[in-house]
Amino acid sequence: MSEQGRIAEWNDAKGFGWIAVDGGERLFFHISAYASRGSRPAVGADVVFVRGTGKNGRPCATAVKAPAAAARKRASRTRPASRARATSPGAPWPATAFCLALAALGALAWYSHSLQLVGGAAAMSTISFLAYGYDKSKADRGHWRTKESTLLLLDLFGGWPGGLFAQQHFRHKNRKTSYQVKFWLVVLANVATLYYLDQQGNLPVF
Repeated sequence: MSEQGRIAEWNDAKGFGWIAVDGGERLFFHISAYASRGSRPAVGADVVFVRGTGKNGRPCATAVKAPAAAARKRASRTRPASRARATSPGAPWPATAFCLALAALGALAWYSHSLQLVGGAAAMSTISFLAYGYDKSKADRGHWRTKESTLLLLDLFGGWPGGLFAQQHFRHKNRKTSYQVKFWLVVLANVATLYYLDQQGNLPVF
């Protein structure tokens, strides 16, 4: 029989959380038990679920999903916004930011006469973009995730333009404040290192 509760805690990086029910009880649930496709669990959201038993023999929540009325209400709120985005003029800013980042790398390459720099950055950006997309697909399916340190390492070694584009394109990691702080520190370190190497004359040239 279905019960109602509210998501009290959610760890998006690990894909699990707890649902609070009447009486102060909290039930564990995994992303694989979340049946509302196209959305992610959020703290404070009302849900309905079926009480079950986990592998450890403890009670847990299964078939977790948003109530039909809440789902319709969210759809009515998001539909106009989607139309507004679709009809807004101009190119999406993520693509613009990506192009500007590559243009900045091209300018640096021209200034330092380093085709290797542009080629390496383009290759690492492609790898970083694909890595973010792969991690996003695993997150949606509730599978084992790629470590954040791995994604940041790809960004550090020149893949940050692709990482920036992927975050906005896949809507992945772009709302997690702690990750964004680390990402932009990585970008700053990457640019500062390239500038230092260029000043020392250590960048590869044509």
